[in-house]
Amino acid sequence: MVGPDNEPMIRHGKTVTTSIRLRDVLAAIARCAFVASPYPVILSLEMHCSVAQQDKITLFARQVQGYMYLYIFLHIYIYK
Repeated sequence: MVGPDNEPMIRHGKTVTTSIRLRDVLAAIARCAFVASPYPVILSLEMHCSVAQQDKITLFARQVQGYMYLYIFLHIYIYK
């Protein structure tokens, strides 16, 4: 979902919850992730957005939580 200023938004499909900015969610995770536990936080994102929006998501994640991430690059296979 795209919000104001073309910013990625998070919503939970088929519910009556409101959408929130991805940047706000990443900031909350950065503030609270290791307060109660030293163990890693695993984010599993189901994204239905364009490649341009995925680039923004990567940029925001690195800006907000960059030092906290272990980056694992997965190879994407494109079938012809």
